[in-house]
Amino acid sequence: MIGGSRRIAAALAALTLLLVVGGCARAQSPDPVQACAEGEVPEPSGEPGDAEILLEVASGFGPEDVHTVVYGDRHVATLTAEDEGALAMLALPRYIATPYDSGPGAWQGGHLPDCALMQIRERAEEIVVGDHEFGEPTISDSGHTYVTYTDADGTQHRVGAYALGSEDGVGGISGAERMARERLLALISVVTENVATTEILPLDELQLDGGVEAVEEDPGGPEWPLEENLAQTLDDRDCVVFTGHDAQDVYRFLLDGGFAEVEGSLTVRALPPGFAGCVE
Repeated sequence: MIGGSRRIAAALAALTLLLVVGGCARAQSPDPVQACAEGEVPEPSGEPGDAEILLEVASGFGPEDVHTVVYGDRHVATLTAEDEGALAMLALPRYIATPYDSGPGAWQGGHLPDCALMQIRERAEEIVVGDHEFGEPTISDSGHTYVTYTDADGTQHRVGAYALGSEDGVGGISGAERMARERLLALISVVTENVATTEILPLDELQLDGGVEAVEEDPGGPEWPLEENLAQTLDDRDCVVFTGHDAQDVYRFLLDGGFAEVEGSLTVRALPPGFAGCVE
């Protein structure tokens, strides 16, 4: 299955709607949050990816289905629909809700105020680093939400919750698990309620993964831009990351229509700055 970001965008919109806006809260409280700074927030120096990743939020099958990345210098990258702006300039590689249904997506830049970054650290230390159970609501055919937090010592912590945001009126979870879910939603809402978005980020890396047995090109469509065809590229491995001009050429190919048909299952992801691709 060739994927893009429409389902991710819908999942993000649904998740945002589930977050009730209220007063600022301490990390120990599941209370909702709202914007913590007044007026225009100064943009941090540098570029997204210059600092280490502080927080990742993913929705779908696994942690690789990332749609929001927060960096330690207040920069934010958020997955959005594929965009010509991603091809506006070429940046060298700097060292991914799902699945991506209609294209690889693009990453929108943004930034947070200092007070939001402080809240993220406080809340993540309590709900991501802490020992919590999130239960499993009696809901079928829903995805998981994964939150990954890197603490001050550089240690990575990750939690996952099935059908997060769909707890109301369903069984299968205890009172403590319901509270933990509310706290996890509150952590995510610190980002959604405080981020100031900026421009589309240039594409540095593009990940393709899956099993491809054969591909059919559209006679009237674009030609595959690389010397080795896709089936050959994925023949001995199930994941590959294209960088630099190769990444942009493949992205352009997909924007222009891509393959007529793919025999197998293929996911294409534009990777945010600093996010390691093809990692199990």
